[in-house]
Amino acid sequence: SRFYENGAPKLLFIRSMNSSSELMSSQVLLRVLQSLFPKSRVYLLLIAVCQPGTQSVAVDGTSGRLLVHCTPQWSVDGLLFAEPIRAAYAHAAESMRVGHGGSFPSRPMHEV
Repeated sequence: SRFYENGAPKLLFIRSMNSSSELMSSQVLLRVLQSLFPKSRVYLLLIAVCQPGTQSVAVDGTSGRLLVHCTPQWSVDGLLFAEPIRAAYAHAAESMRVGHGGSFPSRPMHEV
């Protein structure tokens, strides 16, 4: 289908989750998305709701492509997620411009 033929230079996928247990398979999901869109730099933002605190990190070993935002809130309409989505997009744009990193601090998966 045309969706898989998308040749945009960068693609940001967003998944909201209410269980941190989903983090364990997030790198697999990132690799699947990267294989489906080989012409694009794929980024995956996971928004973990109902968490004890707020933090945003890039997972180590993913070249800044797997981003996690934890928040104690959840949002029925998604409006509360506008800022982490905006930050993830800015991170993707910045990492493309400088060729590495970005604005999200990097952390190992077990610290997220």
